[in-house]
Amino acid sequence: MRIAYYLITTVFYYLLYPYLYFRILRKKECPLRYKEKLGISLKVRNNGYLIWFHCSSIGELKSIFPIIDHYLKKNQILVFENGQIIEEGKHEFLVNNSSTYKKLYEKQIIN
Repeated sequence: MRIAYYLITTVFYYLLYPYLYFRILRKKECPLRYKEKLGISLKVRNNGYLIWFHCSSIGELKSIFPIIDHYLKKNQILVFENGQIIEEGKHEFLVNNSSTYKKLYEKQIIN
């Protein structure tokens, strides 16, 4: 079953190129941004942390805004484990007093 899925997705992936080209010719697709549909981003992201919130409804999206605003104002770092916040604080505090954050930070510095 896994091989069939792999073959089908591979075929559809390569059929996507001519399909997008056809849409560009018909002026249904932006010729500058069609690569985004292939998973190729045109924008270069700055180095730093990225938090990805996946929201499948408007209600979920609205519930995330207060969390984002709160921690942007506080300039705090959150350490999540299994979907729960296990540590929070500023970088200096977490490096000196936190075991989980300190391990993650040291691992990033070494690599």
